[in-house]
Amino acid sequence: MIDNEILGTLQEAMDDYFPELVGVFIKDSESLLDNLPGSVAAGNSKEVSRMAHSLKSTSANFGMMGFSEICSNLEDQADNGDLSTADSQIEELQEIFVHARKQLLAMID
Repeated sequence: MIDNEILGTLQEAMDDYFPELVGVFIKDSESLLDNLPGSVAAGNSKEVSRMAHSLKSTSANFGMMGFSEICSNLEDQADNGDLSTADSQIEELQEIFVHARKQLLAMID
């Protein structure tokens, strides 16, 4: 799920700040994942695109390439005003995030 080489590079670069960065990433990602379904229900494709873009970029920095790819697809579809598969994509993102969160927290314990 997480590319350990990418994550290791980030950990090395951030050094002592890595645990704080992980905490911020988790908090921000949880907030975005919590708010995505409401934006989909409201038909707010612009907001869905914005949130998916944010998740796409930050998750890639943490080596979560599969997660990032789903976010990219969701962003592209939202940019085209198509939210027809957004609910299932968000569900998949939430499931992946649960596992990634555990792995990241284990690294900083």
